[in-house]
Order: sequence, then C-alpha cells, then structure tokens
Amino acid sequence: MAAEKTETVPSDELERWAREGRPGAARRLGHRLCVQVDATILISPDTTPDGERWLRRALDLDPHDGLAAVLLGGLLHRQCDTAMRDGVWLEEPGDDDEQAALWLAALRERWTEAEQWYQHALALEPGDGAAAAGLAHMLTDRLTALEDYRSEFIGDDVFGADDMLDARILFEDAGEDAEAAVRDEAAHWARRALLAFALGDAAGGAARQWLRVVELAPQDYWSAVQAVTSPLAGVDLEPAERACREAAEAGDPEAVYSLALILDATGREAEADDWLARPTARPVPAELAAEGGDGPEHVSLPALRLAKRLSGQAARRWATRAVLLAKDRMLYRCMDRYTKLLDGPDDGADVRAELERWLAAGHSEAGFALMLLHRVQGRPEEAERCRVRAVELRGE
Repeated sequence: MAAEKTETVPSDELERWAREGRPGAARRLGHRLCVQVDATILISPDTTPDGERWLRRALDLDPHDGLAAVLLGGLLHRQCDTAMRDGVWLEEPGDDDEQAALWLAALRERWTEAEQWYQHALALEPGDGAAAAGLAHMLTDRLTALEDYRSEFIGDDVFGADDMLDARILFEDAGEDAEAAVRDEAAHWARRALLAFALGDAAGGAARQWLRVVELAPQDYWSAVQAVTSPLAGVDLEPAERACREAAEAGDPEAVYSLALILDATGREAEADDWLARPTARPVPAELAAEGGDGPEHVSLPALRLAKRLSGQAARRWATRAVLLAKDRMLYRCMDRYTKLLDGPDDGADVRAELERWLAAGHSEAGFALMLLHRVQGRPEEAERCRVRAVELRGE
C-alpha cells in the first residue's frame, strides 16, 4: 500500500492522506514535524503546534497506534521542558500573576498527559522500551528539578527562574517522601526499558535500541545517556548522530546534548566541547538576558546537566568539564556536583590548581568554589583562606 511507503513522500502528500483519514500518514507527518525545533515552542498556554496536531489526529484515527502515543508523549514532554527553560511566562506584558497561573495549569496538564500517553503505549505493548524510557526520563527530570530548586547560590537563596517553574510544575509536594517515591519509580521504568532493549538481542543490542530512540527523537538526550553508557562495540552510531546533528544545527538545545554525548563517546571530545560552548546549547530567556536581569549564570549549564544525568567516570568527566566551563555563580553549583564524585582528599588536584590560578587572577567565584572543595576534602583552613579572598574580591 502507498501508506506504507511514506518515508519518501512529500509532506503535502502526507497531509492529503492524513486528511483523508489514513492514520499512518498522520503519524508520519506528525513525526516529521515534531522533530523540528518549532514543534516544542509554545507561544501561548493553548498553543497547538502542527506536529502535535497531526499526532493527535493519528491517535484519533487509530487509538491502538503505540508509536504515535510514544511520539506524542515525547513531544509534550519536550514542550514543557522548552517552556520551563526559555521562561516564556516571563515575557508577558503587565501583571503576570494571572498569566503565570495559566502557564502553570497548561504545562502541568501537558506534563500529565505526556505520562498518560506513555502509559497508554505500555498498556498496548508492555515491552515497549521507548515508552518505558520516556517515563524514566520524565521522572528523572522531576528529580533534577527538585535538586536545582533546593540548590543555593553563594550568600543567598536565589534560584534561577527556570528552576522555580520546574519545581512548581513538577513538584507540588517537594517533601522527602515524594522525592523517594519518584526516585523509585524512575529506577523501575529505567529497568523496564533496559530489559526491553536487551532481551533477544546480541551484544550491543541495548545501545542499538537506545540509539534508535535518539534517532527518532534527537531531543531525548536521556536516551542518549543510556546509549553511550551501554557497550558500544560494533554499534553504528551514525544514524543517531546524523539526526542529532541536523536538529542541533537547527538550534535545538537538547539535540546539542545528545550530539555532544555521541561525540564524546566516540573520542571527539574537542568537538563535543565546541558544541556545548555554542549559544544554542544554553539559550538565555529574554527576561534574564535583559539589562538589569539576573544574567545567564541562572541558566543551567549543559555540561552540568549531563553530569547530573550520568554516573561513575562519565559523570566525573562531565562534572570536570562543567567546572572548567562555568562562569560566575554557576561555578559553585558545578563544584557542588563535582565534589560528590571525588575519591579521597587528594583527588581533583588538577582542577584545584586551575581554580587557584583563577583566584590569583581575581576571579571571586573561583574562591567560593575552592572553599567548597577544601571543606569537602577536610581542609578547613584552606577553605577559610579562599572564602576570605573571594569576599575581598567581590567587594562585600
């Protein structure tokens, strides 16, 4: 049938078929549109981008289409992430309390619906690894939002506006019991996804399946994390890398993260760092970038995000990068993650020496980061020395 050959069909032809009631055409058109960066941009709380509209049409036509459910769940999740990251609720004119309430309600609804679509796909096929991975990703995002919400900046309790919204949307109850429950649930779905991807496959099977998810949705850098931390011997990363590169070049930040992970895993660390240093990897909401705003130090650093997603030596490598790339108050937050990965009081001597050079050159935030490092490694006198010097440099 023609509907089975839609990979090479122009979008206008797919749209004609979709309007005629072909669910496969509607799903493929929705997928083609939803990987574009504007599919995740919500201009207003009731925005429905074209990619979302056609995926919904596909599910209206065929409620048993598990792939369409996974794609729609992933798109709704990314829309929430983009809205929280870009701070669109800050750009409304006038009294923004009412508008912020509308955004919060809309984003919570989308977040809940995304989880429901993943659950729907799992009800259709309990072994759907992509749906399980999507749920694990969303729950991990909730934990990261709570961690960011609780993080303190030097000398005050200032949080990035994006962190505040993340927490308000994703954690109405931010108690320890809620955190533990979400952590357990995230681990459960991650195990389900890994089991689904590993069963009945040869060596490298899990990585291949994770990479297939990334190829379908380059913005799903959580799945990219799972892929690059799986055995990669004999695994072809090129299709996923190509999809990530295309989306990254179009300006999608999450695709930049996925691309950087693949580049790093294949020995191209310098190119990975180059991508993470680009403005598209760390977009600053207009309100924060404006004169008199808080500035980009309140926007999450890509390397820090990846360090939080990973564990073991991979987390250590990205945390080190985060520290060395950070500026201003982000440096302390990066150091907080870095110190949790150290092994003993003498570990991290190279980073410590570099920060000492920064402090000697007059970088006050390096002093506060060193203060934390010395405290964690049991050098209170050195910690006090760095604190005093940092305060002097800051002029407080």
